[in-house]
Amino acid sequence: MYYHETDDLPWAEKLASHYSAGTQWDGGERALRILRRMMTRFGSTRDPRHVMWMASQQKSFSREIEKLNNGEAIRKGPLSLLNPFIDDNGLLRSHSRLERGESIPYDQKYPVILSAKSHVTRLIVAKYHVRYKHPVRTDLMRARLLKKFIILGLARAIRRISETCITCQKITPAIKPRRWPRSLPTLWIPHSVASRPWG
Repeated sequence: MYYHETDDLPWAEKLASHYSAGTQWDGGERALRILRRMMTRFGSTRDPRHVMWMASQQKSFSREIEKLNNGEAIRKGPLSLLNPFIDDNGLLRSHSRLERGESIPYDQKYPVILSAKSHVTRLIVAKYHVRYKHPVRTDLMRARLLKKFIILGLARAIRRISETCITCQKITPAIKPRRWPRSLPTLWIPHSVASRPWG
């Protein structure tokens, strides 16, 4: 595998999938370390996280990114409500109501747009899931994610991660189906009640 600045980076998502198989709870750190080493070897100064995010966006929003690069507006689909744009690093971001906040970080003013169907997104959600204490702090985890990302289908991604987390399964026991009580024997029912037409 090789790296070049002009690549469309279709392999970055495969890199994350390959080096995080079975270890999604590290948030793809192993894949990032390998990617960082690869990029340093070829003289790239780009942030490997941005490369991962770009690869995920190219896979999920290739048509929308092509339209934005051609100067066209996104008028249909879920992205049309986010007022998306391509930043200087080639990342697909969303405008927000915090744009005029001088002390607010850039990532919070213009969050990165990702799809919950992407493997890279699942790694990010899994990392935040572990960092913010599994199901105990789900709302906090969601708030922290929204400070940097807009994930389409975030609720579904969080639920899927929780269902596959062994720690969550131990903390939250499975709900058993309700069992209706057995009918009483005839001898236990008073004669006055049993003789009534509605009894």
